[in-house]
Amino acid sequence: MERPSKVEYYLDIAHSVAMRGTCLRRKFGSVIVNADEIISTGYVGAPRGRKNCIDIGNCKRQRLQIPAGERYEQCLSGDTLIYMLSGEHRTIKELSEGEDEEIHIISIEDGNIVPAVAQKPFCSGRKSIIRIVFDDNTYLDCTSNHRIMQRDGSYIEAINLKEGNSIMPYYSGDGVICNTWSERYSKPNKQERLNWKQWCKTTSTDIAWLVYQYYNGQIISNLPHNHPDELCIHHEDENHNNNQPNNLELTTRSMHSSKHGDLGEYVKNNPEQHRLNCIKGSEAYKLRRETDEKFRAEDSARRAANTRKQWENPQHRLNMLPHQKAACKKLADMYNSCPKSINSRMKGKILKGISQLYYILGTTDIDISEYDSLARQYTTKKCIIYKTATVLKRFNSLYEAFDLAKTYNHKVRNVVFLKDEVDVYDMTVPGLENFAVNLGNNSGIFVHNCRSCHSECNAIISASRHEMIDSTLYLVGIDAETNVTILGAMPCAMCKRMIINAGIKKVIIRDATYDDGYIEIDVRDWIYNDESLESHEGY
Repeated sequence: MERPSKVEYYLDIAHSVAMRGTCLRRKFGSVIVNADEIISTGYVGAPRGRKNCIDIGNCKRQRLQIPAGERYEQCLSGDTLIYMLSGEHRTIKELSEGEDEEIHIISIEDGNIVPAVAQKPFCSGRKSIIRIVFDDNTYLDCTSNHRIMQRDGSYIEAINLKEGNSIMPYYSGDGVICNTWSERYSKPNKQERLNWKQWCKTTSTDIAWLVYQYYNGQIISNLPHNHPDELCIHHEDENHNNNQPNNLELTTRSMHSSKHGDLGEYVKNNPEQHRLNCIKGSEAYKLRRETDEKFRAEDSARRAANTRKQWENPQHRLNMLPHQKAACKKLADMYNSCPKSINSRMKGKILKGISQLYYILGTTDIDISEYDSLARQYTTKKCIIYKTATVLKRFNSLYEAFDLAKTYNHKVRNVVFLKDEVDVYDMTVPGLENFAVNLGNNSGIFVHNCRSCHSECNAIISASRHEMIDSTLYLVGIDAETNVTILGAMPCAMCKRMIINAGIKKVIIRDATYDDGYIEIDVRDWIYNDESLESHEGY
C-alpha cells in the first residue's frame, strides 16, 4: 500500500472535517497547518448556538435556487441605522465595534413584526455600493446584491429594484409599531381615526407587549381598556422606549401607580383600597371626560401639572435626563455628519403629515385655501401637519407636496451607483434572517441578512494570527447528496479576504482534474490580481 504524501494526509483530514458540515448542499472542510503542525480546523455551519440547515430540514439558498458562490456579500454601509429594542437607533458600524455579542432588534415573520436577537455585526470588507432612494427622500446604501423585502414579503436584489417598487416598511413612535402607514387611519369612523389610544389597541402593536409576550407566552385579558385590574407593562428604568426583555415587568393598572410618582407609597401601603377607588371612579371619570368639555380641559391641565411635578423629582430627572441627553447628542452628531440629511428628513416629515391628513379626511382632494386651518385642527403630538409657509421652504408648491404625499409608503424613486468603495457590514438573525433598518422619520424597511459561516472562516477565527503567518490552508469540498468530491472548488470572495488578512501563504484544494489530485494557490496571486475577488467562483 502506497504511503500518502503530506499534502494528501492533510487533505484527508480536511475531508473528515468536511463530513461534520451541516449544509444540505455542499460540505467543506478546512485545515490550517504551519510548520507541520495543525493549527485549527473548520467546517461549514450556522453561527454558534443557532439552528443549522440540517436541523431545520431545508436550505433557503437551495429553495431560492441561488447559484453556488453568489449572494454571500449582501452588505450595508457603516452608517446604516438599526432599530433597537432599547429605543435607540445605532449604526451597524457602532454595533460591530461594541461589546454586545447579542443585539436585540425587530424582525418580520409571516407579515408580523416580532422581536429577535441578532449576532454582533461584522465588517466584510470594502465594496462598491448603490443608493436606493425612496419617495419620502430617505435612502439606503448597500451592495448591489443585497436583498430587500418587498411589500408582499418576497425579496428582491437591490440592483433589480425599479421605480415604483413598494418596500415592506415599518412605522414606530411612542412605544407602538406597525408595518403600514395607512394602518394607522384605516377605520371608517372619522372620530376613531383621530383616537390615538383606540388605534394603539386595534391596529398596531405595542412594542412592550410584543416583546413581553414573545418571551413569556401570550396573555389574554377580557377586561375593558383602563380597567384597574387590566394588565399592563411597567418599564423598570422608566424609559418607555427601552423594550429590552429585562426591562419589562407585568403588573395591573392600579398597581402600576405604585411604580411612579408621589402616589406610589400610598398604593404600596393600601393596595386593595386603591384598587376599589380605581374601579369606583374609572367609569365615572371616563364618562365625564367624554361629555364635559370644561372638565376635560381642567383634567388635561392637571395632568400637565403632574408631569411637571414629576420632573421636579430629582430621582426622576436622574433616571430620564441621561436618556434624553444621549438621544439629543446622537441626533446632533447624525445631522452634523451629513447636513444634507436635515433637508431630506424634513421633507419626509412634511409628507408624513400630509399623508396623515389624507387618512383622517378619507380623501386626497384637499382645497388649498383650507389647508392651513385643517393643519391646525388635526396636528397632534404624534404627527405634526406643517403649515403652508413651512411646506414652501422645502417644496416648489403645495401641489408638489400633495402629489408626493399620495405615494408616501416607501416606494422606490430611483437607484444610483456611488463611485467610492466603502466599508460594508452585515449581521445574522437566527431563523428569521431579516432585520429592520431605520431610514429616519420613525420609519424604516426590512432587509435580508447573511446566514452560514464557511469552513475557512471557522478555521481562521479558531486560530491566533501569529500562528497563521506563512501557514497553509487545506480545503476539501463534498457534494452533500452524492458524497463526491467537488471539482473546481474555490473560496468565496469574503473568505479570500480573510485568508489574505490572516497571513496564510498557500491554499491547497483537492481537485481530481489536476494531475496531482489537487491545486496549489499562492495567496499573493489574490493580492496582486484583485479582479479575482470580484469573480463568482466559490461555494
